[in-house]
Amino acid sequence: MKLVDLVKVVQKDAKGYKEIERKTGIKSPTITNFKNFILNKGKGKRPSLETLLKLSSLYFPGHEREIIKDFINGYSDNIKPQTVRELMSFCYEAQYWNLLSRLLEIGEKMDAVTYKFTTLLSYLLNTTFEKKMTYLDLYQESKRIKSTHKQILFIQRYIEMLYYLNEKGSHHKKLIETCEDLLEMVDREGQYLLKIFRIKVINIYSFHLVLQKRFDEARVWLNEIFQGDCSPYYKAAQLIIHLHICLFTVMYRSV
Repeated sequence: MKLVDLVKVVQKDAKGYKEIERKTGIKSPTITNFKNFILNKGKGKRPSLETLLKLSSLYFPGHEREIIKDFINGYSDNIKPQTVRELMSFCYEAQYWNLLSRLLEIGEKMDAVTYKFTTLLSYLLNTTFEKKMTYLDLYQESKRIKSTHKQILFIQRYIEMLYYLNEKGSHHKKLIETCEDLLEMVDREGQYLLKIFRIKVINIYSFHLVLQKRFDEARVWLNEIFQGDCSPYYKAAQLIIHLHICLFTVMYRSV
């Protein structure tokens, strides 16, 4: 599946851009910019990851990986740093390890913020997939990176959450505080990159609420996962988490 295929079906959609906007929330000028960017081989206003995923999910559900791969391979010279950071985040959470490795090569040659972000994602890859670092190593190395950029600070806090979860356990007070801080950061900043990580944070936070027998609060958080996001990946993840929490709810209520 190629991006040109996606452009073709968008162009042929008899219902028009207004219907696409109704289904995805993508404005007509953004759709036009996306089409022109692909047809002009990377010239013009560059699309965001959110636009790519929503259009892909609408017309080719389940083919996000192929669309992202084509975007990386065919347009890497024309992708803005912010989008590269979003792509890294999505590929990490979706466990697209080969694509993430390629993005790390691209990111380390970009601006200072993206370079630091790339370093942090490289640490995450080494810990969660390649198992070359412990979570303690991950946490300690992440703290060495100095930045005031909100996305860097968020990823450092996210790494701190993983450290507490894997080294201290799901009952640790600092884990819950970190989860709450991360969720507050997502809501406050509203950035798509931060929202990509939100589903994992809610998963961990909701599980802790269930352990505390705070079942209704857990359900409230689960119902808020990526509201309005049309990516099948996130919908599938949301369903899995719901089943996960429901199972533990039944178990703890029967005790």
